[in-house]
Amino acid sequence: ALAAAENMLGQLPGHDEVPSRLAAAEVRFALARRTGALPAARAAAADAVALVRRLPPESLERHPGLHGQLGAAQALVEFWSGDFAQAAAAFRAASPAMQSAYERAGCLGRLAQIEAVSGRLTSAMTLAADAAELFRQDLTAEHPHRAATVARAYVHLQRHELAEARRQLRGAEAALRASPDRLTAALASLVAARGCLAEGRFREAAEIVARARDGWSAPPWLERHLALVESHAFAAVRDTGAALAAARRAGPESSLEAAAAMARAWLAAGDGQAAEQALTAAAHACEGSPDPARIEATLAEAHLAASSGERGHAARLVEQALRLAEAEQLRLPFIVERGWLEPLLDSDPGLARAYRDVMGPRQLEGGPGRARAAIAGTPSAVQSHAVAGAADDAPLVVESLTEREREVLRHVSELLLTAEIASEMYVSVNTVKSHLKSIFRKLGAASRNEAVRRARQLELI
Repeated sequence: ALAAAENMLGQLPGHDEVPSRLAAAEVRFALARRTGALPAARAAAADAVALVRRLPPESLERHPGLHGQLGAAQALVEFWSGDFAQAAAAFRAASPAMQSAYERAGCLGRLAQIEAVSGRLTSAMTLAADAAELFRQDLTAEHPHRAATVARAYVHLQRHELAEARRQLRGAEAALRASPDRLTAALASLVAARGCLAEGRFREAAEIVARARDGWSAPPWLERHLALVESHAFAAVRDTGAALAAARRAGPESSLEAAAAMARAWLAAGDGQAAEQALTAAAHACEGSPDPARIEATLAEAHLAASSGERGHAARLVEQALRLAEAEQLRLPFIVERGWLEPLLDSDPGLARAYRDVMGPRQLEGGPGRARAAIAGTPSAVQSHAVAGAADDAPLVVESLTEREREVLRHVSELLLTAEIASEMYVSVNTVKSHLKSIFRKLGAASRNEAVRRARQLELI
């Protein structure tokens, strides 16, 4: 239908032809974004820019948001192409020129995606929260912007907050059904596949990667991320040939993460010398690499040291990786490497404490087996007995919790901060604080952890 319309545009008078061709370019861009056709998106954006220059001033005055929309389209092409710095600058320039809050939320959501993929998790969450605030201002929007929702899922996953990552992905799925976007859908698949790695569902991770590629040509930077997940999944199930092939596709000669994947695959094959050569060959890529890549490479080196019996050296490397991860609370790389990390932590209480400091309050001090339970995200026997004993003396609730208070408690149990709970519930921070004060009074609790524990004993959440 679009092709038929464009064939007819030359018959229009001059004052109608330009705006009509601009409309056609916008439709072509939307189609390209839906199907994942980067060359078509680039051509449509370039056509739109050229056509806007031919519009009379009065047309531009009637559509003051047009320049912002074109800027966002060009920014998306840059992001898609892998020029993150240029894309971020273009999104920041386009956002203020947008007319609707929802469109501005879209720019912030894309910026959040760029920051998340670049390993700047705190910045990504701030931008995603700002996008959510803008979304609430637009009463016509039915779903939160898909870009911001996927960015939040990405961050929660990297911090090993799996329940919240899944919840964000469910929200993104609904938004993507309403407004398909191939790039964002593939990023959501990347999050889902990495989540499978964290849970030890390696075959499913590889299957999700295959589906994310199906029917389009993913941009090189995204294909590299997908190949890294694929390599890890295959190495975990000892399909070393497939693991090595996937690592090679990720470019181990120029990427620390790919070199780490190559080393992991060789270690799975039992060839420590080849693993060492893979890491040495990519040493030049270390300079200027983002922290997530450096963490992956450091952990690969630690794995190699541990497998060679150099436990002291391995422990020092893990501590180095933990220091790199601390600022952004980047936990996922340690979770997916738990197979060889567990015995190292069990034999080194000091390292286990350092691990706990980064990995969060679930981690326990002392004793073989406790670090292993902490890594797996499951309670140790000591924790289980404590909960069982407390259940015998469950608290009484004089006044029932309201549904909104239960919702706040569910968010608290997922370790969300007050501001994040407010964002999820579309209320103010002060409202959340009021709910928490009421919850503490009704449950006789003095802290969030105590409130959650008592609510679970009473099966309120």
